[in-house]
Amino acid sequence: MFRKFLTAATVAAALFTAPSLSSASEPCCRYVKQVCYKTVTEYVVQQETYVKKVVCYDHCGKPYAKEVTCTRDVQVPVQKQVAYVKWVKVCD
Repeated sequence: MFRKFLTAATVAAALFTAPSLSSASEPCCRYVKQVCYKTVTEYVVQQETYVKKVVCYDHCGKPYAKEVTCTRDVQVPVQKQVAYVKWVKVCD
């Protein structure tokens, strides 16, 4: 009884480990990780100073021009390289 079971197990193991005819003709393929880079435009907020003229009034109510330095937020486009992973199929 044990010998029949051992023989059946050996035959089954040989069938599963033996290469089949269909896999012998097909190439062996695997996937390889490849790191690629792409350019991305990102907007960064920067402060910019500028000068503008304003009208002020003195103590007598007479107008006069005055230059005032102000700041404003400006969005500036910045390009940078971003890495991403691409899987490539390689067949032997």
